[in-house]
Amino acid sequence: MNASALQPVGYPLRIRTRKSIHRKCVGSTLAEVLVAIGLFTMAFSCFYAATGQAVRIAQGSKQETSASQVLQHRFETFHGTKAWSTVLTPTGISAVLAVTPAASTTLHSASESYVVSAQPAGTPQFTITRSASGIVTVTGTALPANTKAVKIAGQLNWTGLASRTRTRQQVTLLTEHGI
Repeated sequence: MNASALQPVGYPLRIRTRKSIHRKCVGSTLAEVLVAIGLFTMAFSCFYAATGQAVRIAQGSKQETSASQVLQHRFETFHGTKAWSTVLTPTGISAVLAVTPAASTTLHSASESYVVSAQPAGTPQFTITRSASGIVTVTGTALPANTKAVKIAGQLNWTGLASRTRTRQQVTLLTEHGI
């Protein structure tokens, strides 16, 4: 019997030698290894950059939330005052601002400013500012005792990421006997 009789029709006889087997098992070339290392380095760099950006976004969101909490705390304190005269006088508002809210610890160089004005006319008004060092200053005089409604506009400024000045504002209306 010859070798061609054992082969299926259409397939030429191929004799495998050790040399032909060795050619198919040769490892990766230097160029393939360098391309793989380059791709891995680029993917890792992108991941590292994305992680850093996510951390900065989370820190900025934490500061924004803290600023909102500080203003909300102040306005809840204004709403909860028992004596209406506390809201009408710079002394009463200054007493509220003397206490540092717990949420302000994450805000760098935070300063607060509140404009209290009689409503519906909008005048007279006074402004109270609390600096980052805690010093409270007053501009203007107390509102008349017969004032039935006031508007309080609060603004909180702080130094955020990349030394950018950030601002959060909130406004509320208060009436002497509630709504």
